[in-house]
Amino acid sequence: MNQALAAIGSGSIPTQLDLRRWLNSPPLQSGLDHWHLWTLICLHRHLNRQRWVGYIVETRLKGELGRIGSAGAFGHPESIPQQGPVPDEPGWHYFFHGRGCCLTHCVTGTIIDVDFTDDGTPDRIDRYFYSSFLESLKEPEFPEQQLRRSNSLRHAWQVNVEGLADAGCLELCTGSA
Repeated sequence: MNQALAAIGSGSIPTQLDLRRWLNSPPLQSGLDHWHLWTLICLHRHLNRQRWVGYIVETRLKGELGRIGSAGAFGHPESIPQQGPVPDEPGWHYFFHGRGCCLTHCVTGTIIDVDFTDDGTPDRIDRYFYSSFLESLKEPEFPEQQLRRSNSLRHAWQVNVEGLADAGCLELCTGSA
C-alpha cells in the first residue's frame, strides 16, 4: 500500500502491472477488493485536503476550528465576511457555513468542503461533500479517476464505505466516513 501511495504521491501514474503486484501482495490480503482499496486510498488523500482547509481557516481567515465546530455560525470569525477571497491563496474563495467552511478554486472549480467536529478536527469526511469534490474535478488525478462515475452513478463509491468500516479500516459517523 505504501508503494502505491508513494507512486501516486510522486505524481507518476503506476502501471496496471505495478498496481496488481502491489495490491495483491501478501500484506494486502485483507479481504478487500480493489474498489474498497481505491476508496480507502482516495479518502485518505482527502483527509489531507480537509486538514489544509483547517489550516487555511486558522492561518489565513483567523478562525478557531473548535469554536466553529461547536458553535456553528456563532463561531465564525467576526473580523471577516462570511465569504470572500482567501488572503495569500490566489484563486481560492471561502464560504463559512454552519459548522464548516467550503473552499472553491475560481479557475479549476475544485470544491473542498469541511464540517469541523466539536473539538475542531477536520478529520471526518462527509459523503455528500466528498461526492461534490469528485464532481468538481475537471482533471481528476489517477486515484480519483477510479471512483468517478457518470452522473447517475456519481455516489456509487459510497457502497464501499460500510465494507471498509466492517473491515476496521475506517470509523462511520452519521453522514460521514
